[in-house]
Amino acid sequence: MEELNGALPFNASLSEEERANLRFLKATQGTPVTEFKDAKEVADWLNDPDED
Repeated sequence: MEELNGALPFNASLSEEERANLRFLKATQGTPVTEFKDAKEVADWLNDPDED
């Protein structure tokens, strides 16, 4: 029988990759998202001098 020591039965800490992902998500929260219907819309958006 396994001894119970009050610890969680899994690793509760995040990996470096998971921490980096969370930092990225927090840093980009609220960034406007443009959804494209087709390749022409993408090309038009990329060629628009007013888009940065």
